[in-house]
Amino acid sequence: MKWRLRFLWMKARPHASLILLIGVPYLPLAPWIAASGPGPLGSTPSNYDSDALGAILVSDVSTSPPTPVSGGAGKTGPSPPLDAAEVRKRSQGWEVRRLDGGWRLLMSSRFAVRGDARVDDLRTVAAFAECFLDAVHERIGGDMTDIRFSIRAYAREGEFRRHAACLELEGMRSFYDARHAEIVLHVPPARDRSELAGALMHEVVHEFLDRVHNRTGPAWYVEGLAGWFTDYTLEMGRPTPARRDPTPEVAAAARDSKLIPLRRLTGLDLGAFLSDEAALMRAEAASLVRYYAARDPGLLKHLAAGRHPPSDLSPERVEQDWIDWVLENPR
Repeated sequence: MKWRLRFLWMKARPHASLILLIGVPYLPLAPWIAASGPGPLGSTPSNYDSDALGAILVSDVSTSPPTPVSGGAGKTGPSPPLDAAEVRKRSQGWEVRRLDGGWRLLMSSRFAVRGDARVDDLRTVAAFAECFLDAVHERIGGDMTDIRFSIRAYAREGEFRRHAACLELEGMRSFYDARHAEIVLHVPPARDRSELAGALMHEVVHEFLDRVHNRTGPAWYVEGLAGWFTDYTLEMGRPTPARRDPTPEVAAAARDSKLIPLRRLTGLDLGAFLSDEAALMRAEAASLVRYYAARDPGLLKHLAAGRHPPSDLSPERVEQDWIDWVLENPR
């Protein structure tokens, strides 16, 4: 009797039955699909006042070409953590679904990557992000249970620029939007994989701090930590932040007594770190995080929990100890 009633209902409402048969298997993906496409683009620049600037954390802070770092001569970022063969191996079994507007949704172990980029590029972004997430979690700690991280990857420059313009971030190639809890990347087919790796590592740090530790500040810490992780090397195939200070400008400023005083550096807001003139400021913040990590790796977890680093020294003594460390540990 029950089956007969079901058959009669399906016969009377064939369109509804077809929708149910097609739609039910996709219900678990509904929250991610609903967030795909141009959702955040409804915001206008006027919606983002100065008090909300802390919700946008970026890695590219100017339109000038990136400076080569630890990736070697001629590279514009650190070495990619995986080559193409390793990406293909790690991404086996990751589901890719088509969305409206030529977009796709790729689900890796812990990331939902949506975008109009090529499938191979989505796999590369997800595989890199998984490696970086492990590296950050290993040193910072935190509970990632039931957390899925989000990345939006644009291949079309016009779409990315329109998104960035809505947040008043013209000229950027990547940023973390804390208001929508997602990393936003420009991933054209020709984007250098070393430069992509550096930008992605920076934003993974920001998303990890926000989602796992509920931290989008203070500015010196989140930007310094992201800068420290971005300058990584590969040890046994694992991304490892550099142990020595890599920035000659910081050492030169320390020798010439031109470093920004510690009290001022730790009191700056994020807007100061996003200015075109803030390169030394960002380098100092990364150097300060690296100094704390060198003194005691456990301090990073202490800072991530929102506590001041334990010390029996005055801020002035900490500053002098940091300067001495910079001068004694050039790279």
